[in-house]
Amino acid sequence: CPLKTTIRRERNYEVYDAYGHQSRRESLTWLPEIKDCAAVFYPLTISSFVTEHQIWMGEKSNPSKPTQTENAVDLIRSKIIDLTLPPGSRLDEALLINEFKLGRTPAREALNRLAAEGFVHILPHRGGTQVRALDLKEITQILQAYHLSEIILGQLCNFSDKSLVNDLNEIQSQHEEAIRKRDFLDITRSNVMFHMRIYNTIDNEYIIKFVKSAHDHTRRLTVLLYTMETREPKFFDEQLKIVVDQHRQIIDAVQKAD
Repeated sequence: CPLKTTIRRERNYEVYDAYGHQSRRESLTWLPEIKDCAAVFYPLTISSFVTEHQIWMGEKSNPSKPTQTENAVDLIRSKIIDLTLPPGSRLDEALLINEFKLGRTPAREALNRLAAEGFVHILPHRGGTQVRALDLKEITQILQAYHLSEIILGQLCNFSDKSLVNDLNEIQSQHEEAIRKRDFLDITRSNVMFHMRIYNTIDNEYIIKFVKSAHDHTRRLTVLLYTMETREPKFFDEQLKIVVDQHRQIIDAVQKAD
């Protein structure tokens, strides 16, 4: 698909996995406008990586309850992805404790985890932590990683996964419903689920980790692109239609083992 991936959708709603099992309830926070961009508001919530990971992996077991640190990581990562915490902005424990209402230990552990994921840089000699840049060099590297991940998928996809087509159809139904509602975060969330479900057929944890990182870092760029594209509604609608058509073509190709 074109660069129409990622992010999560959020609202005060019941979250179901790809098999229709209720996994958790989400809460809603409305985000401010992104400066110099179209007047678009993006909902934000804390979500559990465990649940999404199980969807990608085709698992039907109930997820374990996320820890406070996992919730903190998800919250901060989401705010970085949707540009509430803009590239280059500084973070510190005091901000996370006072504004995000996190405990000191979860806040510190969350920053360390996000640094390991590459979303922030810890500045030991200058104090605090800085959100990763989103400049031309960064965008180029994101696109290269994303493109490489799609090449890997095309070469290694395993068509013998008997539940793959049904799972893709279920996820695609969610994706098209999100497009109908013009819910940007749900559009991108379901798009990632769609692709990750196919990646799981490769059954290679090293590839899965690389691909997940590539998709996660693509999310910030996608938010920016969506925001800019809303200035041209007709063009934006056409791009979303292309994504739907491509997903349907992918499902058809998988079904034919092509």
